[in-house]
Amino acid sequence: MDKKILQISSVPIHLLDTNMEPVNGGSGCLISYDDCDYIFTVYHVVEDAINGLQCGLLIDYDSIKQKPRYALLGDKDSFALIKNNSNNTFVEFAYKKINQKLTYKFEIIDPKNISNILESHERIKYSFNQIKTPQKDVEYGFCGWTHTIKGSWYTRANNTIHDNYKYKETRDFLHIFEPPIQHPGHVFYQGISGAPIIDESQNVVSLLVGGDTSKNEVWGIDLATMLNYVKKEEGIVGI
Repeated sequence: MDKKILQISSVPIHLLDTNMEPVNGGSGCLISYDDCDYIFTVYHVVEDAINGLQCGLLIDYDSIKQKPRYALLGDKDSFALIKNNSNNTFVEFAYKKINQKLTYKFEIIDPKNISNILESHERIKYSFNQIKTPQKDVEYGFCGWTHTIKGSWYTRANNTIHDNYKYKETRDFLHIFEPPIQHPGHVFYQGISGAPIIDESQNVVSLLVGGDTSKNEVWGIDLATMLNYVKKEEGIVGI
């Protein structure tokens, strides 16, 4: 898969304290429809946005102030969530319509001079029509920031690319993927939850949720099914 495409396929979502400092983080998928932008992610990325904490969607890096700029998304209750009434839990999906059209950047900062941006690329905004169901014998991948570090995350976090994943099956709203190596443990994926899982044609089939090390599985939410919920909530018909 094209690693440059994977790099710009997701966008960081950071849990911000009252000083606008990131204390934790995950990832999301930017969706554009009818002059509106949406952010799709998974529930556990936003569930701790309570008690004064809020989610911030990374826009870009302000090289003059030497700090990131965020589109503020609000707390957990600002997102549309799906309740599973059978067990009184939330489905691993959350979304929000963004009130302004912005350009979001993937940037590489010079660690020796954090006022210097070495690379800058616009992150992908996907369309509803690019959300598909996964197929076997197709390569899948995803990418995101791992190990967000408070105060210095932008120069010390790792942007990790994962490719050569294969779709196995679907169970209970979860698509099951097999990694190309033995599952390295959940810490290895920390910060990537919510990132879009895409194929070689840039179709989005899922958002990363978790996995099972003992079964060598990586899980992603069934995004095509979640999209039907979004369309119903937003009153979207005809596509």
